Amino acid sequence: MIGLLILIAGCGGKSPTATQALSVNLVVNPAPAAGDAAHPVILTAKARNTGLKTAWYSSQCMGGPGIGLHVFGPDGAEVLIRDPFAQGPACPDGYAPLQPAKSVQLIFEFTGVLYARSDEPSERIYPAPPGTYTAVVDFGFADQPGVSQFEIERSATFEWGP
Repeated sequence: MIGLLILIAGCGGKSPTATQALSVNLVVNPAPAAGDAAHPVILTAKARNTGLKTAWYSSQCMGGPGIGLHVFGPDGAEVLIRDPFAQGPACPDGYAPLQPAKSVQLIFEFTGVLYARSDEPSERIYPAPPGTYTAVVDFGFADQPGVSQFEIERSATFEWGP
């Protein structure tokens, strides 16, 4: 009777590794932790498949890593780190597989150049004010392409000086 109970418990599909079948870890690191106009801060975000199954993510046009990046200034408001009027490539996003033990990464150099949504080109660029900035990254993934199933978010802070 005990052997039968063990057999039934082992066939329930709930093994310790089943919960880890689809798992992605996301980290963001600013380096150095403080910068200025002469010493940019490199923001590196990496999503790594730590599970046993392939994770699918939205790959931006031209094979981007699918990692979103937002930066918030010392006042807590989001700052524009890219020109909102710049024309990007005209191609559709797609889905890409992230195999177990593989990773994708995004590297962005924060130089202190910020952008404004102004129709006047001379008013579109301004220097980042000094203070503490927060980089927030996100990564969405699923167990099949075309489905938004999970999203993870991480943040890190860095100092920006005059």
